Amino acid sequence: MRLFAYARVSTRQQSLDIQIKALKSEGVKDTRIFTDKMTGSHAARDGLQLSTAQGRRGRCCSG
Repeated sequence: MRLFAYARVSTRQQSLDIQIKALKSEGVKDTRIFTDKMTGSHAARDGLQLSTAQGRRGRCCSG
């Protein structure tokens, strides 16, 4: 199974490291983890759009 995942933090001062480590421990490859560093109120999030595009192609998403 090909896993794709999305991780986000609200500010650039926060770190994605813990989320990414958890996703990798579940078998998600580095190249399949999409990320954003911005508040959830921003609708245009590149990482989220890329990860959901993968999901629409019938792939499994985790987040």
